[in-house]
Amino acid sequence: MDRDELIQMAERALFEAEQAYRTDPSEVNRRRVQRAWTEAREARGESPGDDVPFPFLSSRPRDS
Repeated sequence: MDRDELIQMAERALFEAEQAYRTDPSEVNRRRVQRAWTEAREARGESPGDDVPFPFLSSRPRDS
């Protein structure tokens, strides 16, 4: 498996995790999104220390 395929798999997993979170904004799904985001960044070769903001949770539903 080459690097492009790994990146595509990681990004697909991130997409699926985000969809699950939109449907059910539970803590389990939030952690799934964070894990998938980390894995996608690693697949792209981005360093965990890079100061890239986590894009998804800023638009998460808020408890009233």
